Amino acid sequence: MIYGLGTQPVRLNPITQPDIVSRWAIELVFDGLVDVDDHLELVPALATSWETSPDGLSLTFHLRRGVQWHDGQPFTSADVKFTYDTIRDPKGAPTVAKSDYASIADIETPDEGTVIFRLAQADASLPSKLTTGIAPRHLLEGQDLATTSFNRQPVGTGPFRLASWQSDQRLTFLANRDYFGGRPRLERIVWEIVPDSSSLSLQLLSGELDGPGITAPQDLRRLRAEPDLAVYPVLGGNVQISLQLENPLFRDRQVRQALAYALDKKAMVEKLMGDAGTIATSDILPVS
Repeated sequence: MIYGLGTQPVRLNPITQPDIVSRWAIELVFDGLVDVDDHLELVPALATSWETSPDGLSLTFHLRRGVQWHDGQPFTSADVKFTYDTIRDPKGAPTVAKSDYASIADIETPDEGTVIFRLAQADASLPSKLTTGIAPRHLLEGQDLATTSFNRQPVGTGPFRLASWQSDQRLTFLANRDYFGGRPRLERIVWEIVPDSSSLSLQLLSGELDGPGITAPQDLRRLRAEPDLAVYPVLGGNVQISLQLENPLFRDRQVRQALAYALDKKAMVEKLMGDAGTIATSDILPVS
């Protein structure tokens, strides 16, 4: 499958704060303890099962046996502890939101197949935050997360491994034939980096791409007119104006409200987005 993207990832490390494109690639290469299915329900991934103590202060995860990193090394509980200890380290490099894991007091690994999260206070939301990809301790321990070569040569446990990354050109992923979830149906995924939206559309029409993410309204109109193409609208995120509250002009709440009320959101969706959008009512997408 050859897919067109307008921008390339920044770094393919699940511990560091990923941008949205990096996150898409990370999800191909890495697995979390748990995953989320099409109904937003938590399902097993690297953990096959888990239970919470009666007082809610400990979560015990039982890990999948026989899982290997893409370099052939075994995956163990030490990798899970390393990942979340690194994220939680207040002196560490910028990582995924540390506050998500503030309830964790300690992480224990009684054996290679068991991880116990000891909590300072009960946290019903914690399991849903354990979808973060687990990183290999044997490759990242002692490394500078911001500069390590791992960021461009990641090694995960996921369904695909990164075969090559040609900057500003393409990324190639190959199927992990030993994936615990079964061999992927695709043997190869190629991400072609095409910054210009019009070029994305032209390459799709010529057959060079199997599917790009199109955002420009003029290109959407052109593609919708093609009888051999199917266009699927997806709410992928919010477009917003963020006012700098340190600026004296925007400190008055009534000024901010006046600016918000003055925007003709309906016209913006119709004219600027080619009617390919929905007026937001909050930060949470209606499809969530």
